[in-house]
Parts: sequence; structure tokens; C-alpha cells
Amino acid sequence: QHCPRKFNMERLLRFKVTARSTAKLHGQSPGGRNFDTFVAFDQAKCTVPNCQKLHWDAYGYVVGCQPNNVGQVAVPGSPTWYSLPGTCPNKFYYEKTAECNAAEPGGFCPTSNVTGTGNCTYYFERAGELRLDDLTGLKDYNKVCRSSGVLEFNMDTDMGVGTKFWNGKTDAAAGSQRTQTVKALFAQKYPNMPADLDDPTCDVPQ
Repeated sequence: QHCPRKFNMERLLRFKVTARSTAKLHGQSPGGRNFDTFVAFDQAKCTVPNCQKLHWDAYGYVVGCQPNNVGQVAVPGSPTWYSLPGTCPNKFYYEKTAECNAAEPGGFCPTSNVTGTGNCTYYFERAGELRLDDLTGLKDYNKVCRSSGVLEFNMDTDMGVGTKFWNGKTDAAAGSQRTQTVKALFAQKYPNMPADLDDPTCDVPQ
């Protein structure tokens, strides 16, 4: 729908994420709880009221989750939003200082050994990327979309112009095919990496 793409996006990045709940959060449920409620971040700042008191002080810098609204795009499975608090999470990225980063370290662990302490609840590492142009077949889309007339997707017609990748944006069969295409391209490009990992259950009480 955007020409060029929103924020001039060019890549689909994949990450391998390891997460572990803190003892305080895990004890909130008889069977153990792995995730806090999702909190929104805008420019690296938590924009939900009372983030510090309701989340960081209560449980540590834990990972949050929230089932995604799939009404906008058909995606198989259970797509989920995750919130991962970084350093100085109560400030915008341009307000962060070394002192704040030290006082509010966030939950990112220095290594893949995720301990579940208040400041070590997750670790992520790059697991490959795909060019969006390779998915749609539109080379240099952000540069040529205006001059060439191509468009990845038109909300009014539910189709693209010059590409079919996003046709039927809310169609379940089309969404499943798009997902399989992405998985196949990742497997082809990164044959030594797992094609997929099971998604953890978002166990936040509804």
C-alpha cells in the first residue's frame, strides 16, 4: 500500500530468541507463568502507564506477549506480539544516558545463558534475512515504485500491481502459501539452520 514502503523497509529479519521467566513472575500461576503482559514501546520507551511499577519493579525486566490481531493479514498459527525491555526502558532512545543504562539494565543477557534473574530474561541472535524484493519479485521497489507504477498492494482491489505476492491479504489459503514461501526461502538460504522452531504459548491470563 505504501510507495515507498513504510520506513523504507527492505528486509525481513529473523531472530532466534531464548527467554526465561523470573521467579517472581513464574510464581504468579500454579503451573508457572512464562510471560508478562505485553507493553508497547515507542522509540525504545515503554509508553504504557506505570511500566516501572507494574512490570519492572514487580517482576524484573521480563518478556511480555500478546496475541496478534490477524484480521488485517491472514497468517497461519498463532502470531504473537512480544515486548523485550532493553536498557533504560522508560526513556526515548535519544534521552538514554550511560547512567540510566547502568541503573536500568533491561533484560538482555550478555550471552545465550539466560538465567531468569531480573536483568537477564532473554537473549536474541540474528538468524538470517530475506530481501522483500525477493518475495514480491519487484527489484528496487522503494526506488522505482513511483516512476514505474508498480505497487505491492492496493487495499481497494486486494491485489498488487506488478506482483501477486500480497493478493488476497486476508485469505487463509493465500496467507498459508506466503508463509510457506518465506520458510522455503530461509531454508534454501540458510540450510544449516533450523527451518522453524515451535512457538511458545503466550500464557498471559486473558
